[in-house]
Amino acid sequence: ALARNTVDSPTEPTRGMRARFSFEYAGGFLDAESNYTVTTLEIAHFWPLWWKFVGHLRGNIAYGEAFGETPLLPVQKRYFLGGANTIRGYENFSISPTSPLTGGETGGNKAFWINGEILFPIYEPLRLRGVVFVDMGNSFDELHDFSWTVKYGAGVGVRFISPLGAIRLEVGFPLNPGPADNNYEIIFSAGRLF
Repeated sequence: ALARNTVDSPTEPTRGMRARFSFEYAGGFLDAESNYTVTTLEIAHFWPLWWKFVGHLRGNIAYGEAFGETPLLPVQKRYFLGGANTIRGYENFSISPTSPLTGGETGGNKAFWINGEILFPIYEPLRLRGVVFVDMGNSFDELHDFSWTVKYGAGVGVRFISPLGAIRLEVGFPLNPGPADNNYEIIFSAGRLF
């Protein structure tokens, strides 16, 4: 993996860029049970907007491929989107190609997602910030190429930097839901902000 980070703060960023490129190789001459490669590129950029408002744009594109005697990318390496770190407003792992036989999610071997956010202070002594966001992306299997067929989600939330780490509480709404999607998803996470 290669990474570059010029973000001015790990907890309350206001400017800078974070980029990471990774390549994973399994099997082949390494003699593992599965043979595959996975390539991922993620770029995030923060910039000041007006007053103490901060824009944040993050994009991720990923591609995995099986080779040799492995027919398909292993399930633990496949892409299931939705949830706190990909497309908010959709249930975890619900954005995925589905099996024509069972209708269940099979995961894709390629995916992309884009997160756009505006962050702003709510109560600075407590390091409490608000966020509004729009997300988009999709996952595709071996039978389909990348396309601009995407799922959209949007919402609002608050972020708090506690002594134990970052805490996020957000509510996301699917903008083009399917029949099985909920009207909204509540997102709570503690630890690292993306």
